[in-house]
Amino acid sequence: MKKILTCIVFIVVLSGFASKLCAEGWISPTSNYAVPKTPNNSAWTDPQYAYDSPLAPNILYASCSNSGGAQEGAQLVLYRSSSFRCKYIRLNTDFDTAYISSVNIAVGNFDGSSFTPSYTFIPAPTSLNNGTYTELACDDFYTINAIQISYNFKINVGGFWLYEVGFYESPPTISAPTIATLDATSVKSTSANLHGHIVSTGGEPCTTWFEYGTTASYGSSTTQVSGYLNDQTCGTHLTGLLADTTYHYRAVAFNSSNSSGPYSYGSDVIFTTPTTGAPLSGWVSPDSASYSTSTPWTDLPYTYDDEGLSGAEYYHTPGSGTTVRYLYLALDSSITVDKIRFMAKKISDITNIRIDLRRAGTSTWDTRYNATFVDSSWGTVWNESATIATPRAVTEARITFTTTDNGFTLMLYEFDFHVYNSASPGVDESCNAFIDGAFAGSKK
Repeated sequence: MKKILTCIVFIVVLSGFASKLCAEGWISPTSNYAVPKTPNNSAWTDPQYAYDSPLAPNILYASCSNSGGAQEGAQLVLYRSSSFRCKYIRLNTDFDTAYISSVNIAVGNFDGSSFTPSYTFIPAPTSLNNGTYTELACDDFYTINAIQISYNFKINVGGFWLYEVGFYESPPTISAPTIATLDATSVKSTSANLHGHIVSTGGEPCTTWFEYGTTASYGSSTTQVSGYLNDQTCGTHLTGLLADTTYHYRAVAFNSSNSSGPYSYGSDVIFTTPTTGAPLSGWVSPDSASYSTSTPWTDLPYTYDDEGLSGAEYYHTPGSGTTVRYLYLALDSSITVDKIRFMAKKISDITNIRIDLRRAGTSTWDTRYNATFVDSSWGTVWNESATIATPRAVTEARITFTTTDNGFTLMLYEFDFHVYNSASPGVDESCNAFIDGAFAGSKK
């Protein structure tokens, strides 16, 4: 009997230990193997920089050059010593589409000398993001330990850059995600920011969106956004709302276990738009964005959705100078402002940010911030200016960065105005707050 009890205890302990070994989340390769090309007219250099950290800024990179004309370049295998269950990979790469026709990507198993593919992607360059992550999904879960990457060159080229590669390690069982609806922020007469919190993904990155309307039957939905992880928050900026109206909304999520429904829902939350203009106090997001350059800023709404991980992006091409042209962030109606704040990515190529505010009813711009700033890489740090000595009515902000003349991606995650309240100037009465070390409106 004693032996039986001992075995039972041992099995229970082993079971608990095994469950702890089932990880979940993004992991990096730990080793590399650059496959020689014959004839040797392409080669990889510094391949270890493709996995130094899944969160590393775009500074260190693996690169591959080619001198043999149109052809497939050398292959690079990045791997870990043990296998894991995976469906999602992501790459952060940078190249010129004039030189590269496609990228060959396969996941599978590597034994130290040969690679056996389980699943193959062949994305064109235009389907991969420049200087920021592109997430790719296999058609099923595979037990792998490696990824193999090569590029198809159009012509001879000096090289291209692979900043980071990551695998998503998935647990053996995927369940439906759990999502909570958070309070709305920056509620104006015709717009508002909605928020939700991913309590649990269920074991893989999940897709989220919001249902909203003037009753609990909703009737309208926002765009679905994928790739959310445990404990992140999701959000969106709504426009076209009716003034002096009560709205209902709830957060929605799914992953592969409930992609056909029923979906996962947060609770019903309500907010009421004011009769005119902005709230009487608190932090307020812009309502629209534009840019003054032939090289476009992309994902402009991400600067006013209160999401501290997603942001507007600007790809700064080599040789384009050391000043980024303006990004304009406008309000639907003027508000009296006593403070501003922002979150932006700080890398060595960016030395300074300048923010000007335009006075209501004039073409006059006042510089309110012109200095270096704190890196707000994953949405946990606000750069907040000193209180404006004389609060003033404004309608717009414009933002520019001073940089090196290198190629990199610049990100502005969020910008907010603070509404002046004469009863308690400089006090933040809004719903925006830090919760558990991260901003409540951030995709952490």
